[in-house]
Amino acid sequence: MPNFGLLFRFNRLVKGGLLLTLLLFLAVGLSFVSGSVWLVSITLSALLIKLYPVLLALAVVGCGVFLLIHYLRSVDLQ
Repeated sequence: MPNFGLLFRFNRLVKGGLLLTLLLFLAVGLSFVSGSVWLVSITLSALLIKLYPVLLALAVVGCGVFLLIHYLRSVDLQ
């Protein structure tokens, strides 16, 4: 007899991963359009902290790198 519980969990994980990937792209797009990186990162971390802690860590590192690049560009322009 096949284990449908495991299959259901895997299916839910894949759908959740696709949804989170779309949310990541949306968050990055919104941060470039609005310039509000803090709002997007707080919203994204609130979504990710419950679901995928590793993805949350990657998002925090990515936001940190983005903020560092943004800061260095603004210092260079002045």
